Amino acid sequence: MSRDNDPRVYVGNLPPDIRQKELETLFEKYGKIVNINLKNGDGRGPPFAFIEYDDYRYARWIKCCLYLFIFLEDNESCMIDLMKYYFCT
Repeated sequence: MSRDNDPRVYVGNLPPDIRQKELETLFEKYGKIVNINLKNGDGRGPPFAFIEYDDYRYARWIKCCLYLFIFLEDNESCMIDLMKYYFCT
């Protein structure tokens, strides 16, 4: 699978108390989610997640918005940590 066809989005620097349901609520408006793999950091850094969509085009659209900020209810922000090799073509 090429990077352009990857249906997953990496979301980093999440707040320590983030829950899977919060991620689902934030990201389901961009497309149908098939899986959320949330890693709580285990004390080695902040939590991060991979959001997987049923169609790579949803993930690609998000990746093309290089610096998308999501504001959580408690006004803490997280950034979708995107690699420089994801550009709209």
